[in-house]
Amino acid sequence: MVLPQITHPLIIICGPTAVGKSSLAVTLAKTLNAEIIGADSQQIYREFDIGTGKISEAERDGVAHHLIDVAAPTDTCDVGQYVKAADQAIADITSRGHRVIVVGGTGMYLRALVYGLVKTASRDTQIRDQLTARMESEGLASLYNELMEVDPVKAAQLHPNDTTRIIRALEVWQATGQPLSEIQKTHGFTTPRYPTVWIGLELPRDELVARIHSRVDTMLANGWIDEVRSLIQKYGRNCAPFFAVGYREIADYLEGQFDEATLKEKIYVATRQYSKRQMTWFRGSPEIAWFSPTDVAKICDHIQQKG
Repeated sequence: MVLPQITHPLIIICGPTAVGKSSLAVTLAKTLNAEIIGADSQQIYREFDIGTGKISEAERDGVAHHLIDVAAPTDTCDVGQYVKAADQAIADITSRGHRVIVVGGTGMYLRALVYGLVKTASRDTQIRDQLTARMESEGLASLYNELMEVDPVKAAQLHPNDTTRIIRALEVWQATGQPLSEIQKTHGFTTPRYPTVWIGLELPRDELVARIHSRVDTMLANGWIDEVRSLIQKYGRNCAPFFAVGYREIADYLEGQFDEATLKEKIYVATRQYSKRQMTWFRGSPEIAWFSPTDVAKICDHIQQKG
């Protein structure tokens, strides 16, 4: 599609999990007459609600949100599909005369939306089927270990349970003989498709860790285990959103692999590790201006200065 002409830059709100991105986005949207587009690779899936930290209808406070709950749990959604849907959402929002806020912690989605997709080898069904068969017979860990050998940079960027991206990275390697990380590096990501103003949210590490633990506790108290039990009964445990942090750990717990105290600690650790990977990704983006999530006035001033 032809990209829409926008009067004001996209406002990109990014940062680690539990830092307060969604709440700030709603506050800004009400101030700036904006609508919100999600940029979270797990919140796009319906029914995976508690553990993905989806903002509730009450918390949205009347602000329109897009690209949340748009895919079935059995769907596989890649970054290209996300960019296409986000472009359409931006066109729709701007046609109503509203500003656009894009909020989320999936750096790959944000980078592709702003700078475009990397041109890699087209999908090779034969290679993909072979890799999928290997995963089923050898386990995903075997494929991840292979990726660490052929493309350690890309492997370090991915969670060891991220089936879709691990298989894609190996597929590109087998089809082209080039590491996906090298192909992405040559892209440059320097020519934006849209004007943007980037807002990064950060907190002292000990404060963020406390928030992460409190959030996990709240999710478990709100029925996260029952949610996972129901989802496994409906879809099994191998669909894409089960690779979100916490869901696989709860699935293992439900199989009797460890007790509830161990489960909580495993989710704490996995979420802390995920937040570190997010910050590593975002720290590599010089266009991001960093603020505390409570610095609303400073953030509004920064947005006004940028247009």
